[in-house]
Amino acid sequence: MSARCPALPDAEPALGSGELNKMFERILDMAPGNATSTSKKLRLLLGGMTDYTVHVQSRPSESPASEVSLHQDTALPPWVITFENFVTPEECDRMVELG
Repeated sequence: MSARCPALPDAEPALGSGELNKMFERILDMAPGNATSTSKKLRLLLGGMTDYTVHVQSRPSESPASEVSLHQDTALPPWVITFENFVTPEECDRMVELG
């Protein structure tokens, strides 16, 4: 691995400790279909979002990780989410046309 993909001396991690968990939490929070208040849902929809919903199939834990740990990374389940109504029927038709 080190011969084919040597580490770059000035490489920096793309995400810091706990940031991956924060990204998934933000995805859940920004989905209009997951909004807990009508005003928040309306604000998201008026901002141009489709009325999609995100379902959590698996998550590491209810509390975000605070430090990088190989043991925790291998012991806890991964984030697995699914999106419903993420694209409109028109967008689906267009992707089929282009595909």
